[in-house]
Parts: sequence; structure tokens; C-alpha cells
Amino acid sequence: MFWRSSPRTPGTPNIAAPTSQTPTARSKGDKAELRATPPDPDPASPRADAQAIKATFEASRDCYFLRNNAFAAKSIINACLTLPQTPETEGRRAACANSIEMNRARTDKLSEAAEACPKETATAKFFYEATKAAAAQGDTDAQACYVQSLYQSEGVDLTYSQQDIDDYLRDAPNYIAHGLSRGDWRIVALLARGGHGDQYNPLELVTKNDIYTQYVMNRLLQLGADSTYANQLNGLIQAIYLAPRLMQGPPLTQEQIARGNKDALALFHRSFDHQALLQDTPVVCRGGAL
Repeated sequence: MFWRSSPRTPGTPNIAAPTSQTPTARSKGDKAELRATPPDPDPASPRADAQAIKATFEASRDCYFLRNNAFAAKSIINACLTLPQTPETEGRRAACANSIEMNRARTDKLSEAAEACPKETATAKFFYEATKAAAAQGDTDAQACYVQSLYQSEGVDLTYSQQDIDDYLRDAPNYIAHGLSRGDWRIVALLARGGHGDQYNPLELVTKNDIYTQYVMNRLLQLGADSTYANQLNGLIQAIYLAPRLMQGPPLTQEQIARGNKDALALFHRSFDHQALLQDTPVVCRGGAL
């Protein structure tokens, strides 16, 4: 189980805190003077390289979401405009009238903002590569995006090479373990829903859609949630994991449920109980919002 494994340190170093905020001592006569170490001026230094990789990831992430959100808004408008004029679609066409105006204004804003982005930086392939590089440097936002691994360019899913899959199988479990160790709710949210039910997402290759892991993660979310969100999660848990299924019993045994509750509570106290209560499902990979 991910929460019982120790994260592998080699290959996933944490990004160090900026040294401009780290006091150091130097000799000045018989006194030691505390001063801030200036940023490394060498653009070829490892730290400068890590900062450039992080900046590329963040810029690509924002542009990627701007362009794809603009595309989604345009798609809603087009779907509404192409509805057939039949009695069966009358209700949908009425709802679309308001949706068109709302999405047209949103599309204009998103498209205008996206125009400032070089087109290649907003593609799924570029964002994937930028995310992968930043994740390897220890950037936790990039690691969350990489574990999720949902990349599209205008509705077309990114096609992964075998090397991409091999790299994911090597690195994603470690990013997951690191996330659980540091109390990252985004990783919990990903594991709570397993894979995404399609062939384009490699997360299922790691989680195997293990229903016990999903149960533990949903219980963990519930422990960290406020009353409204906790009640929503409880309803979901009851319906998916505890209620009998057609022609068979519940997917988990009573022993598994009891053990899962203990695992969730132990992980909550180990890494999550110091945080503010969740009000909704955490957004795993966010950028380019307007």
C-alpha cells in the first residue's frame, strides 16, 4: 500500500528553499555578521536550472488550461447552436440560451488571455514534458499534475509512448508516497477515485483500481472534511463501498472495512490532522483560471 511504503529519495530531490532567505555567517574582524546569501549568479548552476524548469512548467500549465478552457467553452456554445429544433430538445434549447451568453463572455476572456501564450507551450505534449521535468526536480504541484496525467489538446488525448509508460510506472508511485507523507490532499483525491476509466490515463496501471485503497482514501477525505463535505462523502462511501451490489454482497468484507477505517485514521493523524478542513474535493492540477 502506498501509505505503508517509504518514499524513495534518489531521483526526486526536494527543491531547496531560496538561499536568499538563508542567513549565513562570515567573518568581519573579530565579529560574525549575519547576512543573506545572494542568488547564485551563474545561469548554468543546478539551482538556476531548477528555477528555469519550474518557470517553464508554470507558464505551460497556465497557457494549457487557458486554451483548453476556451476550447471547452466554445464547444458548449457550438453544441447548443447545433441542437435540432424538435419538441424533444425544447427544454435543452431553453437552458442553452442562457448558457450561450455566459460561455460566450467567458470564451472571449479566455481566448484573449490565451493569445499571449506561444501556441506550442499550451499543447498537451509540451505541458506533459514540462510537468515531467519539474516533477523530477521535486516540484510538488508538478508531481500532482504528473500523477493525474490527464492531457488533452482541444479534446484530443495525448498518446503515451512505451517509454512514457515505463517512466510513469517508475516515478508515480514515489510521488504518491511523497504526497501522502507530506499530507497532500490532492494525492488522496486521486487515489480515492482510482483511475479515470479510460485507456489514456496511466494512473490505473499503478493503482490497479484497488477498491480497498479507494475506500481508505475516501475515509481519509471524510476525516479531513467539514460537516457538509463529510456528509457527501459518507453518502458516496455507503453507496459504492458498503451497500450490497446486484446479485452479490458489498465489495468489501467487514474485516476489510474495519482495517480500512484504522488505516485511514492512522494516516490522518500521521500526515493530515494539522490542516484546515476540506470544503470540497481538492483540485489536483489547476492553472490559467480567470
